[in-house]
Amino acid sequence: MPLYAQKKRKLHVKLAAWPLDESFRDDWKTLYESMSTSSVFCRLEWLEIGISMYNCVAQILPYRFFDTAGELQAMGLFRLEKEPGKFMANRVLRTIEYNSQRIVPIIAANISTMAEALCALTYSPGFRVDYLDFYKLDPMGTGLQEITAALSTAGISCTAEIFNEQPQFRLETSWDTYLAERTQGHRKKIRRYTSKLKENFPDYTFTRLRDPQDYAVFGTERVLALIMDLFDRSWQAEAL
Repeated sequence: MPLYAQKKRKLHVKLAAWPLDESFRDDWKTLYESMSTSSVFCRLEWLEIGISMYNCVAQILPYRFFDTAGELQAMGLFRLEKEPGKFMANRVLRTIEYNSQRIVPIIAANISTMAEALCALTYSPGFRVDYLDFYKLDPMGTGLQEITAALSTAGISCTAEIFNEQPQFRLETSWDTYLAERTQGHRKKIRRYTSKLKENFPDYTFTRLRDPQDYAVFGTERVLALIMDLFDRSWQAEAL
């Protein structure tokens, strides 16, 4: 173990049980709400639904990270998988993302604590994996660079690669102005599809959330509840 890690490691790791108990859920919710940088795809409800739908063989590993005073500082939910190697299969600890956009590697109040937790995970006694694979991470502003720099300082080899570029559609003007600039056929399609929705679903409503203030008024938790409900209904329909 590098000398830096021996001196600087402030957190220690404790594996929790799977399936999760209520204390783990409560701790996760508290930490999630304290995060300066978070992702809706790191909500425990989202992760558990993804696991129930897609996970078949991987072992699920829930971790808590405590400081020297025994106070909870970070949490993580991972899956242990085997991938082909040159001579034998590699044991890989992977994030649970299922192609979501985008996630943070560890649930913690700040970037430095995330980095400390990753160091503690790497040097955890009895922790036997060949490498960690954290997929589709949110850049978190400059947070990802801060984490990789901290890992390098701790003597932990790591690389960060751009997986893909996410296209963005920027609407510089109003929606009505945008429509006015489209072809007549394009506008007719939008009106026709909207009319069919209203015809087939009489209780259909269309709410536009245009900026952060609209989200604040409508309620972020309400938006999440609608997304989760749609996700759950889609899963039920697929099961039928």
